[in-house]
Amino acid sequence: MIAVGTIQIGKFYRKRAVIKPCLIVGSGFHSWVLGHQNTALSSWNTLIDETAQVLQVSRPSQTLPPVLRWERLLESAIDNGYKRASDSGHWILAKAGQANAVEADAKLAVKEVLRRHHQNYPFQSTKSQFILDEIFGTVISLNFDNCWTDPRNFTYDPGLFGHKKTELTEVEEKRLYCFVKSNNHPLTRVWFPKGSVNDPSTIRMGLYDYGSQPNALKEAFKLVKSYEKDTLKSDEVIDWKKYEESFEEASLNHSEPGKETDYRINHWVAHFLYRPIYFAGVGLSTDESGLWWLLAQRARNHSRLPYGERPKTVILVHADTYSREFWANRPFGVEPLVCDNWEFGWEELLARASKRREHPGMF
Repeated sequence: MIAVGTIQIGKFYRKRAVIKPCLIVGSGFHSWVLGHQNTALSSWNTLIDETAQVLQVSRPSQTLPPVLRWERLLESAIDNGYKRASDSGHWILAKAGQANAVEADAKLAVKEVLRRHHQNYPFQSTKSQFILDEIFGTVISLNFDNCWTDPRNFTYDPGLFGHKKTELTEVEEKRLYCFVKSNNHPLTRVWFPKGSVNDPSTIRMGLYDYGSQPNALKEAFKLVKSYEKDTLKSDEVIDWKKYEESFEEASLNHSEPGKETDYRINHWVAHFLYRPIYFAGVGLSTDESGLWWLLAQRARNHSRLPYGERPKTVILVHADTYSREFWANRPFGVEPLVCDNWEFGWEELLARASKRREHPGMF
């Protein structure tokens, strides 16, 4: 359902869109659905271990952080050879492949691992359908997979990739614009900032991938601010409330011929910056520098609004891992929603997200 209100213009009334919240999910979503924290869907270390099995290379030591484990896996594949994760299953001889080709094959192995888990995923369960609740205007998934939908009933949309109007690399442009939607829930788009199994080249695993992230985020932010500046000059957009309405209406036109959403906001970063956002199954550690940078820009963008009227930024955390000293500071406006039980926590998050701001405020 699209949330709407009415505004009077002379003798006529027209419907206006009310901005809906954004759900941001991480690997903890799969832990909640499956009741298990150590599957390849919910643990990066397990994913790397199973990828090593597909490639038939030794598993990197878990004393290393996951990003460095990935780099060690690539080194091992180059030094010792590996089995390609394809129908042919050819063995690639030691030192026979270029580093970028080996990494591309390793990402195909990641896709194969996640495909196997997708086959046995309870995508029809109530929990897995949480991600498609139409309370949310959009979803940002920090995972690579789309296990939450029927593998025969989803659409992978390349978005506006190829319009050649950005300074982004080809892969970073795909990460910014591409999304997935269930054909049963066409209004809910799920974006993949870290890449998607639907295009393995986009999967963000190693240092090369993470090295290109900061520049990509800055470029996306510049696009959003360019659109914002132009739109706020409009005679019809007189305050922030009107701007939010304008953004929501524009984002709904993403697939309507002749009314495509402006490419400057038709991506996940724009939704992250403008919508009320709710993190669930996301640790949001200080290692997530990209997300923290965007949270800082978001806080600056809303700093001219009265505090109580700024879009909410909420994160669901468990009492066992809750750092009172850290979250008491509410960094960049992030409010912790603490739960003792994940079942009740996810339910409470949905209830919080359902509440609407009556007065988004004015600049």
